[in-house]
Amino acid sequence: MSDATRRFANIAARRAAGERSGIASVCSAHPLVIEAALRHGAARRADVL
Repeated sequence: MSDATRRFANIAARRAAGERSGIASVCSAHPLVIEAALRHGAARRADVL
């Protein structure tokens, strides 16, 4: 199983266990928005889609 697949599976498992879990999804073509989303995720060690 790839690392990305494992991360998605972990999200599903946590949700099934009743925990709040998810992944941020940002839809924008603006470079500043993309940069801000990636920086935000990196600062929190969170996945960004």
